[in-house]
Amino acid sequence: MDMEISTPDRVDGVSSALSGNPEAPTVLCARTAGLDRIDDLADAVVGWVEEQGMPLPSIFFEVAGRLRRVALRGYWQILEGFSIEQGIIAETFRTGEAQFVPDVSADPRYIAAIPDVVAELSLPIRYQDRVVGIMNVESPDRLSEREIVLARSAVRCFEERLAALGGPDPESPWQRLARRSGELADLDDPADIGDFAVRTACEIVGLDSAVLVIERGGRHRVHAACGPLEDALRELDPEALSVLASWTASATSAYTLGSVTGRGFVGHEALQGIGIRSMVSASLQSNGGRHGFLLTAGAVNVETDVERVQHLEVLANHTASALYTAFALQTLRERAAQDPLTRLGHSASFHERLAQRLAGTCAPSSTAVLLIDLDNFKVINDTLGHLVGDRVIIETATLLRDVLRHDDELFRIGGDEFAAILEVDGPNQATEIADRITAAARARGRTQVSVGVAVVDDPATDSDTVFGCADLALFNAKRAGGDRSALYRPDLQA
Repeated sequence: MDMEISTPDRVDGVSSALSGNPEAPTVLCARTAGLDRIDDLADAVVGWVEEQGMPLPSIFFEVAGRLRRVALRGYWQILEGFSIEQGIIAETFRTGEAQFVPDVSADPRYIAAIPDVVAELSLPIRYQDRVVGIMNVESPDRLSEREIVLARSAVRCFEERLAALGGPDPESPWQRLARRSGELADLDDPADIGDFAVRTACEIVGLDSAVLVIERGGRHRVHAACGPLEDALRELDPEALSVLASWTASATSAYTLGSVTGRGFVGHEALQGIGIRSMVSASLQSNGGRHGFLLTAGAVNVETDVERVQHLEVLANHTASALYTAFALQTLRERAAQDPLTRLGHSASFHERLAQRLAGTCAPSSTAVLLIDLDNFKVINDTLGHLVGDRVIIETATLLRDVLRHDDELFRIGGDEFAAILEVDGPNQATEIADRITAAARARGRTQVSVGVAVVDDPATDSDTVFGCADLALFNAKRAGGDRSALYRPDLQA
């Protein structure tokens, strides 16, 4: 593998030293032949590299998405848990390509820790054609071609013995949980978090079904479920879910012991009734409160390992934190898109939604825009005050919601101006709805409204054009005395 040196201070012969397939040193291979633990193997290899004049060798393996130290020489302190996204050894791991930096001060990838380091060599360690770790060599002096060849030979010997031992140790349950927790932290959609949590719960506990139940507004509801028992778990009624939540309400966890004998908790019949014979349940705890539970279940009798209960507890806590952070962000996003007085979408939301609707417009339905303006609203504000004016705005929003159909979308786009986006059969239907609005406002008696109507005939029409047409129609209704609707006509442009 031919390496390009990333600094102008190129070392003669380094490119060839990094390429090829060096022979494993006989002495080192003999020294490691009888070792049957990877830690001992790694320690022997870095010890031999140190003997060859390279004072700061180390070996790292990937564990749960991070590079973890297995063996080293020459350090009193060391950085641990390298991200696979940052640094020279991280790039070696990601790309599978050896990295040699003759002058670390000139390379922005270098993560400085030990003073007086001049050069760094990072070599991938492979098992079955997959990069599983890194051998890294830091040096206070320039690394020669001979030293690079020796380091590569040491890696070759390590790989041969690693293959004979059957590869790296399998991921432990705690390591798997750490990796999954890191993946969970990257999610910000409540639905994605729920799906991830129930599937991971099945994986770490060993049962084939799971349900995530959350409590909001005093009611428990199923947020996510998976597995063969998913449908039955989703059909549990709120009362049954509340009873199941009580099992973990004191922050304890609940689980079955094996065969269905002896006494169970109050409400266990609901689970047995849908075919569950084994379960583990942990509380969702976040910000000092408990907000539901994460329950795994199976249809066969299983003796539960208490360590797996602990795994589920950690996952449940991480899920609760991720989930309620996501809910908070979702609420903030919704509020950012709303008019604070009426809780309707605001002007920016209206224009964004109109553009989306026009992009999907097709025959036989058409999109209509209604601009609704209160007549003489300024008089109300000036004579009765802004508090009364705000109350009139809120009342008008309620009236419009009552008149418009279920699928019509309503926005407050200005002080006393509203907008609605409708799907209609044509101009007649749009005008009929506009007339219903003016009649309802007139009947209420607080204030009257004028409505401008624009109907899209050409699906290629952009949102600004449609809005401008509706605005012209509204102006025409106002000019005619208000308390009426007006449909846009091309001659209004004059």
